[in-house]
Amino acid sequence: ELNSQLMSTLYKTQSNIHSDFKPHKILWPLVVKNTHCAQIGQKPTAEEAKEEQNLRNSIAWPGLLVQGLPVEFSSDPAKSYFVIQGPAEQHIGGQLVVHVHMQNFLGLPKKHGGDFLIARLHSPELGAGVAGKVYDHQDGNYTVLFPLLWAGVVWVEITMVHPSEAVVVLKRLQKEHPNRGFFKSLFRSGEVSETRFCKMCLPLNHQPLCNYTDPETGEPWFCFKPKMLGCDTRVTHYKADIKQKLITEYEAQFFQSGLNLKCPIDASGMGNVTVLPAEEQNQVKNYQTASGYYYNDSWMPLNAMDMQQFRDPAAITNCLKGKIVYMLGDSTVRQWFQYLTAFVP
Repeated sequence: ELNSQLMSTLYKTQSNIHSDFKPHKILWPLVVKNTHCAQIGQKPTAEEAKEEQNLRNSIAWPGLLVQGLPVEFSSDPAKSYFVIQGPAEQHIGGQLVVHVHMQNFLGLPKKHGGDFLIARLHSPELGAGVAGKVYDHQDGNYTVLFPLLWAGVVWVEITMVHPSEAVVVLKRLQKEHPNRGFFKSLFRSGEVSETRFCKMCLPLNHQPLCNYTDPETGEPWFCFKPKMLGCDTRVTHYKADIKQKLITEYEAQFFQSGLNLKCPIDASGMGNVTVLPAEEQNQVKNYQTASGYYYNDSWMPLNAMDMQQFRDPAAITNCLKGKIVYMLGDSTVRQWFQYLTAFVP
């Protein structure tokens, strides 16, 4: 009874402090109508514009974001918890439902959503795992759905990557500093070499530019022209630096490793279930929450795609023989490229 009275008092205190800080600024999801440096790139076709909007809609952060709250009222993964729904034994083809309840550093339930949570269901001894689909109810509660795809003991793992209060900061940086990274290219001809800054957009009236805009996609990319060399002498490209000290001391409190940055959320009650073979009378499979899963450390797609695995250099060489492979992407693609060139002689 004493604990109940204490929690009631704390909850009233929270409401009073909330009132003292009202009105909070409500941040609507950021809407960007024009791509960066659109005045230089080619105008997208109607089909491309529709595809771009669909992509933006797919990554739009759900709901409203509240900013300006005291740190004590931000999400605390150590006090938050998840609860597995259903019995301790379930069957392949079913769906595991998990409820996540976020609490603040006072141990009180959060009143709004927006936290960045990731979830996985895994069996380490089987080399098996699948990602869960997180649904934000916008009131501090979340539902996670996992497809049950293999037999054995499966463990639920929920991680808070960022609290909703940190997401507010990240969206501000996205809006105010969209180009936080600096890139450089090395130009070389004989014994002469120069290094110049490069970006998607550079001031047109500052100094001469080298234009490396993709002629097919219109994707812009520019470098300041070397003083002594031509634009055709560019030999390398690398990330030089990133702008620092863009967040305030108050905002930095929401990015503390081990406290509220990439921290696990523990279970209240059981943290795993045992998955049994599928029941004959119930063969319905709920795979809509995942595109595939890992089993025996191998990727298993759920879209009926025929996957072929190449476990030795000879098999890879035979498959790629006579082919030209284009690898486009970021540093992750570079890692695949480095692995491929190291694995295949």
